[in-house]
Amino acid sequence: PGRRPFPVAILFVQLIECPIQFPDLPGDHQTVLLVGQQFLMAVCKADGELQLPDGLLFLSCGEEIHPEHLSKPLDGRYAVQDAYHKSYAACRHCHAALDSTLELRELDGVTPENIKAITLHFYAQGAMGHDHKTVPSIVSAKMSVPYAIALALAVGAAGIPDYTEERLTDPTILSLLDKITVVVEDELTAQVPKIRPAIVDVELLDGRTYSSRTDVARGEPEIPLSEQTLARKFDDLLIYGGKTKEEAEAVRAAVLTGTGSVRELTRALE
Repeated sequence: PGRRPFPVAILFVQLIECPIQFPDLPGDHQTVLLVGQQFLMAVCKADGELQLPDGLLFLSCGEEIHPEHLSKPLDGRYAVQDAYHKSYAACRHCHAALDSTLELRELDGVTPENIKAITLHFYAQGAMGHDHKTVPSIVSAKMSVPYAIALALAVGAAGIPDYTEERLTDPTILSLLDKITVVVEDELTAQVPKIRPAIVDVELLDGRTYSSRTDVARGEPEIPLSEQTLARKFDDLLIYGGKTKEEAEAVRAAVLTGTGSVRELTRALE
């Protein structure tokens, strides 16, 4: 309150064209500039060229990188309108695999005790740092695609209430983790970031095999979440933050109907 907004477009122009100090700016704006400069240094080589294929921009944009858009005036449709909503309480890289896993779980005979082997065919960007099967914490579990698959097969969900300390050592989940193999596929890797595909294969003890491929996970702009799913996620987040189910539902109703004042809503969130 009382601070002038700092134009993001100008920030990016300054970061790109003149990475210097701005002594007249407030301290918090100085910090933003420094962080932004360090970010650009991280995604660029020493000579200023964009870092391909390992840079952060490549991970987000692929080879179709247009740095001039960083300082382009905003008009028309904004990218925020195409933001995705996470349907699972895990890293975005887990979501396509989770959609496929939950689809397979509905098939005849696909139960933890009947599964012999699970193979995840994945893209390199997703496997990097997310293929671990040792999960010492809930945060680690949420960053692990194999754990997400095992959790979904065991309990049929991967939401906020499903990632618990107890399940980090659950014998059924750990047994499923041991059966999972992650295979990086060039064909899938080449399609990122336009899509983030995953293929999950399940082999049963009786010899039957099932496979499910998901190119676009639920919650992406192409497949938006239903109002019911968004409402459940809203409630789960408030309950995770310490509210009761009744309190969460009351806050959600107030937000959707626009009843009450902002002050009342803020108090309800305390």
